[in-house]
This record gives sequence, structure tokens and C-alpha cells, in this order.
Amino acid sequence: MFGLPSEDQVLDATKELIGLSNGHNGELANQGILNTYSMQKVKVALGIAIPKSE
Repeated sequence: MFGLPSEDQVLDATKELIGLSNGHNGELANQGILNTYSMQKVKVALGIAIPKSE
């Protein structure tokens, strides 16, 4: 309705955002990469365009 994401998409984005907020503050060597993947999943779930630079 009105181009809003579905409830499942919002739940998927919420799960990724909670994971980011509970992050390890760089304790893992690749934490920055994992955070980037999580943000991309949030953008896809909510229908937000991902710039080519990402």
C-alpha cells in the first residue's frame, strides 16, 4: 500500500539493524565488511537505492 515495504521486509530490516546495534565494535577483523553487508540488506529490504559506490 502506497509503496511501503511489506511487514516481512520491515522485519528483515529490523533484524539486521538490531544485529548492527549489537555489533562487536571492530573486535572481528572483518567487522566493517560484515556491517556493510548488513546495511545493504537493510536497504534492499526497505527498497532504498544502493549507490554504485557501495
